[in-house]
Amino acid sequence: MERTYGVGAEALAALEEHQGNRCYGCGRATGAARALAVDHNHRSGEVRMLLCSTCNRIVVGWQMRDNPVALIRLGLALIDPPTRAAWLAPGAVHPGWEDDSAELEEWLQDHGFWA
Repeated sequence: MERTYGVGAEALAALEEHQGNRCYGCGRATGAARALAVDHNHRSGEVRMLLCSTCNRIVVGWQMRDNPVALIRLGLALIDPPTRAAWLAPGAVHPGWEDDSAELEEWLQDHGFWA
């Protein structure tokens, strides 16, 4: 870790603790079965977060190619699906969908994303 990313054992432990000992992406993986991967910017080398192998390799790396715009677009689509604008009245909720915006807003506030 130190030679590859410049992150020593102490810094890695601090990052794990800061992330609650979970994958920053899915929040499920704890690294108990397989160590969390050190995600980094391939151009600058900056260490960004610890991710499980699925989030690191498939979601962020291989599928999205480190494209933050694509990840944000998908995240926003989970909050407000484009189908709502395409075939429903503004603000309408399709049968079978639950409006979870209050739950999402609470989660974002709890995790320091919104004031």
